[in-house]
Amino acid sequence: MNLQDYTIDIRLNNKFIYFNQPAYLNLESLLNGILNPVINLDFFINKVQFLINNWNDIESIVDNDYGGYWDDEVLAENNMTGTFFTLISEVDLHVYVNVATQTICVEDDFHPNHSLLELPLQEFLDIMIQWRNIII
Repeated sequence: MNLQDYTIDIRLNNKFIYFNQPAYLNLESLLNGILNPVINLDFFINKVQFLINNWNDIESIVDNDYGGYWDDEVLAENNMTGTFFTLISEVDLHVYVNVATQTICVEDDFHPNHSLLELPLQEFLDIMIQWRNIII
């Protein structure tokens, strides 16, 4: 996905992205939140790149680095099925990885009526790299 159809707002030396498509509201919140400033963004770029590069060992990575997969209770609370683990969890923003499909789900608690954004893991990495090029 190429980032397009957006505006950039600069406030207090920080850049913020605003998409003109409501479907990307959760992504907008994520990029303007935990993935801004660059130091945080670089950290998550490295984490996602590591996951992609080592996907053949995902079971061990999830167990050792992410506390394991969601149990049935967490899946039910989130109205989901499958093998998920949490990649990012901040106060109101959450990014989950669906291991079976290698996709991420972005959820923003401030917008509970807005549907989850789902993206392939590689596409999420590409977006973060594009965002980094915008904010540096």
